[in-house]
Amino acid sequence: MQRIELIASEKLFGEATRLFNDRAAEGFWDRFVRPGPVIDIGYKGASSDATPLFRDAIGLDMDTPGYDGRNFPVANNCVGTVHASHLLEHIADYTYFFREVLRVLAPGGTLILMVPIMQCYEQRPVGPSRWNPDHRRFYTAARLLQEIETSLERTSYRIVHLRERFNMNDFHRDPNQHAAGPYEIECVLEKTIPGSVY
Repeated sequence: MQRIELIASEKLFGEATRLFNDRAAEGFWDRFVRPGPVIDIGYKGASSDATPLFRDAIGLDMDTPGYDGRNFPVANNCVGTVHASHLLEHIADYTYFFREVLRVLAPGGTLILMVPIMQCYEQRPVGPSRWNPDHRRFYTAARLLQEIETSLERTSYRIVHLRERFNMNDFHRDPNQHAAGPYEIECVLEKTIPGSVY
């Protein structure tokens, strides 16, 4: 399989773009985007004319034909990478989401996931969000890992990357002022290959 062309689309908007170049310079995309199709889910955010993160990626959003907001219109075990930036906090049934991602990923495929850090973005442990009324949950790294662990069979995945990226000033800002960012937890989950030793 040929690797996707890791070149940003022309119309990138929202949180996914904030650290795109930093991640490229660090080799993040080269390391974690796997061979095969890439799905960029929830890529539009608040911008109706946004494009998926990479030029060759398949974009899934609420207006994508065949996508009902839950079930990916994709066959089992055929996707190299699913990218979901600042999406999980909007999804009511996160267990279904994680299982659907694992269904479509090929063995060795990855889920690249970014969520806002609770202490930086929200500055409170529970809702409602000051900044987005659609945020259903607030995240620490531990809370994110717990959702993954309670959603998936432990032998079906492994965490290959976990990192917090933040602006220290956002921890100490006026609570009525929006975070400057970055303010996210970066997590990469890999679908295990049956019979492999890790």
